[in-house]
Amino acid sequence: MNPWLYIIGLVCTLFSGVGGQILIETIRRKRRASKRHVFISFPIKAIQDIEQRERLQNIINKVHSDIIDIYPDISVFASKDDKEDKELIKQTDDFEALKESREYFLIYPEKLASSVLVELGCALCEKKPTTIFVKHQEDLPYLITRRCEKRDKTINIIRFTDEKCLMKKLKEQLMISAKNYF
Repeated sequence: MNPWLYIIGLVCTLFSGVGGQILIETIRRKRRASKRHVFISFPIKAIQDIEQRERLQNIINKVHSDIIDIYPDISVFASKDDKEDKELIKQTDDFEALKESREYFLIYPEKLASSVLVELGCALCEKKPTTIFVKHQEDLPYLITRRCEKRDKTINIIRFTDEKCLMKKLKEQLMISAKNYF
């Protein structure tokens, strides 16, 4: 008998049975991993209080670690205060990661002039679902508050009172996002 018949039969069996399901799931996982799920940003350099900056970074790291324990395949890009980075290289990396991401989270603890507002604009132009964590909604730029008044479904504003509240709400939102992808 022709050996090609056996090979064709094996391939057909793989695609029609359990082997096919495994192959399809492997392809899906690779697709999920190839694109970042959530981009988390906060105004690192604009926050003058170094302790506050470090606390925010620790909150993001802790929440990210907790989510990874539950959803190991989730891909989260979070801004970091990396003193070694050259600014231009860092910005390029951030914008590439933002473009790859499916969702954009902004932690905006106070009214600040920061490049996160440029990232926010890019995320909105690309129609990414955007969640903004803010203490006071009036700290946000006028155009953002105006879009929210018009009930723009791509923007979700979540208010927080303190860092403990921020950690809880950030974790809740990441869990919701992770459930959408897995």
